[in-house]
Amino acid sequence: MNDFSGRVVLWKAPQDALDELGKSLARLGFQVQEVDSLEDVRAAIQGHDTDLVVTRLCGCFRRPLELLAWLEQVPLAPPVLIVTAGVDVPLYLEAMRRGAFDCVGLPLNENELVRIVTRALEARHMRAAAGGRE
Repeated sequence: MNDFSGRVVLWKAPQDALDELGKSLARLGFQVQEVDSLEDVRAAIQGHDTDLVVTRLCGCFRRPLELLAWLEQVPLAPPVLIVTAGVDVPLYLEAMRRGAFDCVGLPLNENELVRIVTRALEARHMRAAAGGRE
């Protein structure tokens, strides 16, 4: 198993559906900061070196799209992993168009989580090495 280090902001609203995902990230070695609002996510990103943001998106909870719009203005913004509970192709495509790193469905096994987190961190590292240019 890979051992990671770094900081993940886990935006748990509107429900605690991401509890197990947060526990998995902590087992992998991440420092997981759980937040409940868009404002808390913004503050966490501005105040610390955040390596990854994980949040849930569904038809009744679309605030992560606002986060993606805001992150377009943030230099070296962390990648955002969107978690969905069901298949909503238009919502998935909208999140990807707005800059989500990936969208995945629950349940998510730990091996799949490792694969996605590895890709996200590699992409972030490459952007940083290129001076933030995409």
